[in-house]
Amino acid sequence: MSLVSSLARWLRRKVLARRVLTLAAHVALYAAVFLGVFLLRFDFSFPEQFQKQIIVGLAAIVILRTAAGLVFRIYGGVLKYAGIKDLVDIVKAMTIASAAFVVVIVLFGFRNFPCSIIAIDWLGSIMLIGGLRFGLRLVRESMTAGQYDAQRKRVIILGAGDAGEALVRDLQRTYRDRYEVVGFLDDNRSKRGLRIHDVRVLGPMRDAGCGVENGYRVLSETHRGVYWRREESP
Repeated sequence: MSLVSSLARWLRRKVLARRVLTLAAHVALYAAVFLGVFLLRFDFSFPEQFQKQIIVGLAAIVILRTAAGLVFRIYGGVLKYAGIKDLVDIVKAMTIASAAFVVVIVLFGFRNFPCSIIAIDWLGSIMLIGGLRFGLRLVRESMTAGQYDAQRKRVIILGAGDAGEALVRDLQRTYRDRYEVVGFLDDNRSKRGLRIHDVRVLGPMRDAGCGVENGYRVLSETHRGVYWRREESP
């Protein structure tokens, strides 16, 4: 029992340390963006007349962006699995923080505070925080892109609808070491030649027989649950 308790405590400390490190990295990025925007705005110098605005503004922007990030839980996700929802949450958090920052500037009576700094700081925060997440994801995917090419089964998906999109997303993210999706087949002519997650709609469903003859595994978007049960069973 003591061994299990010790392991549980170690895991909790490890998770806590990871979260603290993630939060500290974001705080550093908020401060770096704000100071960097000021330096760019004033030719890499801090004018004496803006020193109070810089000190108060730096403290306010870091606190507000950190608080907004906590509200939208942008520090608790797994960075390498970032998705569209994460980006939307980042935009919301940074926008609310910037709006609150404007209120702080007004309350402190900084009437000559440059509006361009507020706008560029907002945009820079979104780009840097979003870039941190999606950059890690791209690095992870690029490092494993060619690792399993020789072992993967090449598959064609029947149907380029919502279920087909979900299926190819699952295959690319979770089962990329086992499957390579080479295309969709769909009877909707308007979809012909279009791409879903960089996978092209090749032709009508009647071409499925040709795919089988060429060694491809053909999956149907309408039997996704059945397929996974069959494939994942021992």
